[in-house]
Amino acid sequence: MRFDGARHKTFHVAGRVRSMDRRADIEVETLLKVVLALVAVWIGVEILESVIETVLGPFKSIFGLIIIVVIVLWLLDRI
Repeated sequence: MRFDGARHKTFHVAGRVRSMDRRADIEVETLLKVVLALVAVWIGVEILESVIETVLGPFKSIFGLIIIVVIVLWLLDRI
């Protein structure tokens, strides 16, 4: 197997060099839609986190203790 160090092949068309690598061909509107969706997901996660923090906030240490007990019981084959 021969490796010439080139990442992708190029070819000449009318004196210009064009790349055959088409990964970066994305329209601006499509990119903006992707960014908008990611920001919407981010805001949704932040809202969900604040709701969970408000509802389950006082019980955080209890949930941690329950998780530790379950893991220890699993390791000792008691479950």
